[in-house]
Amino acid sequence: TELRKSYQFWFYQYPSGQPFWTSAKQLRSDLAAMRTHLDPYQQNASLDQMVLVGHSMGGLVSRMQTIESGDEFWRILTDRPYSDLKGEEDVKKQLADAVFFEPNRSIRRVITIGTPHRGSNYANDYTQWLGRKFIELPTTMVVGGNELARENPNFFRDTKLLTTQTSIDSLSPKSPIFPVML
Repeated sequence: TELRKSYQFWFYQYPSGQPFWTSAKQLRSDLAAMRTHLDPYQQNASLDQMVLVGHSMGGLVSRMQTIESGDEFWRILTDRPYSDLKGEEDVKKQLADAVFFEPNRSIRRVITIGTPHRGSNYANDYTQWLGRKFIELPTTMVVGGNELARENPNFFRDTKLLTTQTSIDSLSPKSPIFPVML
């Protein structure tokens, strides 16, 4: 009861099968839309005191709300400049929103519980293979990733990051995203 006097609890759900960076992109967009809807003139100071609590992969999704990407996440994919990328503008924008972002200034604290900040050894070859058999990725992600890979041959280091990465793949300790996040 004491906690509820100071905090209003909201919950965010996302598809647990998609890579956590995709869920982070969606949360980033949903928080911005919520803020615009509830406080279009940004006058409610309470909305600038958000505390995100994330369990397991949700901790990674939450943590990515406080990171400035620079071009570090883009460099995981390629050494080529974004301006060289060919493809439909909406597909390119989906990728850009996933790799280029600013920290959400309304978030004051992130609390993580049981979060694999360096990946999880449970995301091994067997569980990754099994995950790919049972997890269906969002169609727009797969189609868009395949389109970019096809239209930009030899552009990306590893097109699997665009087309077939499930949440289990994304949690592998070998994932190139963890050194960048840390």
